[in-house]
Amino acid sequence: MKILQLAKFYPPEFGGIEQVTSDLAVGITRCGHSGDVLCFTKKPESRKEELPEGLVFRQFSRIVLSSTPLSFSYIRKWALLRKSYELIHLHAPNPIASLAVFLFPLVRKQKLVVHWHSDVVKQRLLLNLFKPLQNFMLRRADVIIVTSEVYMEGSQDLQPFQEKCQVVPIGIEDRIDDVEFTAARLLPKNARNKKIVLGVGRLVYYKGFEYLIRSASGYPEDTIAVIAGVGEKEAELKNLVVDLGLSDKVFILGRVEYSDLLSLYRHSYIFCMSSVERSEAFGIVQLESMMFGKPVISTEIPGSGVPWVNQHGNSGIVVPPKSAEAICAAVIRLHDNENLYSAMSNGARKRFEEFFLVEKMVKEIVQIYQGLMIPGKAASKT
Repeated sequence: MKILQLAKFYPPEFGGIEQVTSDLAVGITRCGHSGDVLCFTKKPESRKEELPEGLVFRQFSRIVLSSTPLSFSYIRKWALLRKSYELIHLHAPNPIASLAVFLFPLVRKQKLVVHWHSDVVKQRLLLNLFKPLQNFMLRRADVIIVTSEVYMEGSQDLQPFQEKCQVVPIGIEDRIDDVEFTAARLLPKNARNKKIVLGVGRLVYYKGFEYLIRSASGYPEDTIAVIAGVGEKEAELKNLVVDLGLSDKVFILGRVEYSDLLSLYRHSYIFCMSSVERSEAFGIVQLESMMFGKPVISTEIPGSGVPWVNQHGNSGIVVPPKSAEAICAAVIRLHDNENLYSAMSNGARKRFEEFFLVEKMVKEIVQIYQGLMIPGKAASKT
């Protein structure tokens, strides 16, 4: 099969969807198929890269509106490439990719798989403008891949298309044996021997990092909060740390290279996902922490897959969103109960192995591809 993924960005650009796109491209190639990627680039020129996993067409985007890259070159490149592939895998939300498919439709025998990573939650004006294109894309799709059954059932956008949906949880590569101990040099000396409650992600509104920061005021003396990431709220969050007098309890590291980030996971004590909105549809960072057997504290976001990934009482503790007090209480509970901590540590690693290995994700998606290539084969919900 010849497969083209339509994505926003591709590594080395960092993000959950970018990692899924990359892992899938590698997996497609390992399965003996051809998998290329069409994406945007933040650099000032479009270019084609030949990588081991396939071709990556990076198209320059001059304008970004509400986190959405706008690029005519992306549409032009799609028009040139589209007939060369048997199957198109579109990672959504991606309005420009949907517009491209609308303006230059797939030919009759081509198949379209839509990978639904998240609803458009905050940008309601953009959604109103985009809704007709989105519905066109979903009607045209042969299969819609959703990362959890919880998110599928909670998405109003997907309600008319439930019969097309198939659930495939995101998986990541097990890299537990590839990690060098570099975390210590990322931290100030007075924090290197402390137990770390780790938060990772872009510093944006829906991550709720302000609640993780506030929770640190009640931590035991030997415990600190560490946040790795960059984003539009970085200055605001750093000011909050100072205003609360928590400069010796909360450390915001900024951008951290992936190898160092893995070391931080290994060195941490607890992982906390403090997200507050359904924009957080799954939470790949939870998988990365569970890979290292770290208990997870996550939030009960209605209609999100986040609390499904972290199974309450097994791999960690699920708390109400927007509650620093609940996060703090969960940290203290794990800190003071070694048996509970050990049980949830083991549960996190076992859940990772059962549900979230990249090999499992790739196998299930390639099986979907193969099923679509069989004439008359219909999509079925799993």
